[in-house]
Amino acid sequence: MKDKDITDWWQNYLETNRQEEELKKQIKNDLESNVEFFKQYLIEGRFGEWVNITNDYTNIWKIKHGMVLEYDHYTKDIKAFFYNFGLTQRNLHIAQNLADGEGEVSVYTRQDLQGQRLTKRSNSPLIKYVAGLIPYGDNVYNVWDTLSKMSPKNVGLGTAEEFVGKDFEAQKKVHHGKVYRVVSGNLKDYDIRNEEAYVNLKGDIHSGDGSIRVTWAYKTDLGSNLY
Repeated sequence: MKDKDITDWWQNYLETNRQEEELKKQIKNDLESNVEFFKQYLIEGRFGEWVNITNDYTNIWKIKHGMVLEYDHYTKDIKAFFYNFGLTQRNLHIAQNLADGEGEVSVYTRQDLQGQRLTKRSNSPLIKYVAGLIPYGDNVYNVWDTLSKMSPKNVGLGTAEEFVGKDFEAQKKVHHGKVYRVVSGNLKDYDIRNEEAYVNLKGDIHSGDGSIRVTWAYKTDLGSNLY
């Protein structure tokens, strides 16, 4: 039996709107069982410029290109179904944390989550900040466990959160021995699904000794953007 040419089938099937909707449903069903997704993205981090003993660190997440691929497990052939299509990233949560424990004097003083070309999931979309205000000397063994114990703050995208206490000693004094070691932003009411969509989390840092050690992590829910 001769295989049907996928291009001809696609063109013939789009004769009516009803057939187009049926085709989308069929493709979605096929994707769930037969087709693999491919989405290329980039996350990186970079420091800003030193001003006295303050600096900042920014995580950048950007969709470079996306497509839906058909993979034939028998022939090992790969064909592109759609370009700029594929995965939806929902509830993207990016976190940074400074070196902790006794003797570490770097603290966060501000966090700012920005984004462009994002897809709104409500008429009044919000983002969620969760900052890690922890006792001085404590260690952050798992950033998500630490953040789960903190109270979130919902704000509009692009609204920065300023922390009380502009350096290590001031934070310890006003927060009864606690300091800001972790910053994080969650997109909450936004999805990332378009090419050139990007998000960046910037944490402003005061370093008492002129050095900064920072690590970062992220998590997100993945799904199809066929609907």
